[in-house]
Amino acid sequence: MSNWAGGYVADIPYTHGFYRDLAPSMMRLCAVLSGVAPPAESTFNYCELGFGQGLTACLLASANPSGQFLGTDFNPDHLLTAQGVTRAAGLGNAHWYDDGFDEFDRRDLPPLDYVVMHGIYSWVNEQTRQQIRAFLRRRLRPGGLVYLSYNALPGWAATSGLRQMLFEYATEHVPGSMPATERIDQALKFLEKLRTAGSRYFTGSQDAASRLMGLVTLDRTYLVHEFLNEAWTPFYSRSISNQMREAKLGFIGSGDVHDHFDGLCFSGEALKAIQEIADPRLRQTTRDYLLNTTFRRDLFSRGTRPLSSLERTRLLLDTRFALATLPARVCRSL
Repeated sequence: MSNWAGGYVADIPYTHGFYRDLAPSMMRLCAVLSGVAPPAESTFNYCELGFGQGLTACLLASANPSGQFLGTDFNPDHLLTAQGVTRAAGLGNAHWYDDGFDEFDRRDLPPLDYVVMHGIYSWVNEQTRQQIRAFLRRRLRPGGLVYLSYNALPGWAATSGLRQMLFEYATEHVPGSMPATERIDQALKFLEKLRTAGSRYFTGSQDAASRLMGLVTLDRTYLVHEFLNEAWTPFYSRSISNQMREAKLGFIGSGDVHDHFDGLCFSGEALKAIQEIADPRLRQTTRDYLLNTTFRRDLFSRGTRPLSSLERTRLLLDTRFALATLPARVCRSL
C-alpha cells in the first residue's frame, strides 16, 4: 500500500463501471423531485473527486459537450486510463489530474456546479474528509449540487465485524507478497471456516451469515477496494448532514430516483410510519432503520431556491425520458 495514497488501496486499479446517478441529468431530476431548483441544464462545470478508471466521467463529458468536466484521482494508473479514453474520444471538455484533494484545491479551478464522489468518503481518513469539505466550501457555486455516496448505518452495524476480520486477516496474516485479490480471497475462506465451525458471531446474526455468502460471489478487485483500505467508516445520515454543514451545504434528498417515491419503497405499516414523520432528518434516519440501509446516495446543495408547485410540474414535464433496457425485459404488471 503506497504512502502517497494515505491508506487507500492504490496497488491495484479500481474496477470499470458506469454509475448513472452521477449524471447531471439524474441529479437535476432528483433535485426537482425534492422541490429544489437545479443548476443550469446546458452550460455547467462538473467535477469528480476520485474518478477511478474515469469511465463514468468520460461518458458524461461525451454526452454533455456544452459542460466542462474535470476531476482528480491520486492513483496515476487511473489518470493514464482516463486520459487515454479522453484522447481516443476526442473530448475537448474533459481535464483530469492525479492530485490529492488538498493539492487539487490549490489549482486555478472554475466555480463548480456539480461535485460528485462515489465510493470515496467512507474509505478515506478524517484528515482527507476535512480536505474534501474544505474543497466543497471554497469551490462549489451557490445553488450547486454535491452527490455523496457512503456506507451507512444502521445497515452495517451488525455486520461491520466482517470487514474487521477481512482487513486484519488479509493485511496481517496472509503474506504481503501475495496479490491483494488473493489475500482477500484467503480472508473470505477464513471467515467461512469460522462460520462452519459454529462461530457465535454468525449463529447470533443471520444478517452476517447471509452477507458473507453474498461477498464470496463478488469480484475480488472490488472487495479489495471495499475492505482493505486503512479507513472504512459507515455513517448515520444525520452525521453526514452535520459534516456537510461545515461546507455550507444542506441535504436536499436522495441521489437515487427510486427513493423519492415512498410507495415504491414501503408498504403497509412501514409506509404509514414514514408518512407520519414531518422532520426531514428524522425521516431519513427512520427510512434507514426500516430498510436497514447499508449504502446511501445523498444530494446536498449550497443554498436552495424552493420550486413552486407549478415550476416543479413544468420541469418534470420538460424532462426527457428514454427506455434504458430492452422492451422485453420490462415488467408491465402492477
